[in-house]
Amino acid sequence: MLKKSSNVLLMTLCILIVFTSLSFGSNLNNAGGESKEKLYEDFLLTFLSTYILEGIHDYYGEYRQYMDAKVLSIERLEEGSYYFKIVVQVTTFVGAHNPPYGIEIVTIQQDVHGIKVIDFNHEDFKDDNN
Repeated sequence: MLKKSSNVLLMTLCILIVFTSLSFGSNLNNAGGESKEKLYEDFLLTFLSTYILEGIHDYYGEYRQYMDAKVLSIERLEEGSYYFKIVVQVTTFVGAHNPPYGIEIVTIQQDVHGIKVIDFNHEDFKDDNN
């Protein structure tokens, strides 16, 4: 129970920091030249990696690596709350970035019950070059 509460608190703080710290009007960069928005998104994706891998494992029955992770959407579930639904897209692969590739859409929800994968959609990767 303590671990679940800690996860909810950490996720809430992460989301709060992301949305209260975004600076849309200025181009504030870190020393490496990345925007704050990019840093926040990368941090959020890193934080969510456990849940992304959980969805992949539940679908394939095994863990697979992924690349090209991006946040497709994030929404607040209730006005004024710190409950969120986040939709993430990743490309899975086997071995050293070898096919078969899959496009995975993972929907993760953070609410009073904790953080969990609530939806997982798979599409086969279509290579337009072949």
